[in-house]
Amino acid sequence: MPPPASPPPRKKNHIAYRLVSDRTMTAASAYQFAFRVDAATPKKYAGYNITLAPIPGEPDAAWLPVPTAYMIGRDRVIRFAFSNLDFKVRVPAAEFPAAATTAAEK
Repeated sequence: MPPPASPPPRKKNHIAYRLVSDRTMTAASAYQFAFRVDAATPKKYAGYNITLAPIPGEPDAAWLPVPTAYMIGRDRVIRFAFSNLDFKVRVPAAEFPAAATTAAEK
């Protein structure tokens, strides 16, 4: 069962776009944007009170999503995509506003 939903980010943070998350790893696994972690990683995260998503059919295995961001236009076409296996690398700040404008126009 997925964790309880938090307040809608649009209202909480006063933003004009919809922000979605994949807490159950459904999209990450379907699009193969997930990776298996070693046995020590779930224990490390548990120390921070974070439970990693289990891999279906493998109760002792867990995975994490590959850090990925998409901007999808109103026409439901992906207008911007960013992904990097290194979780420390984020969407370059300079690219985000232009991508958001393009997505909003479509």
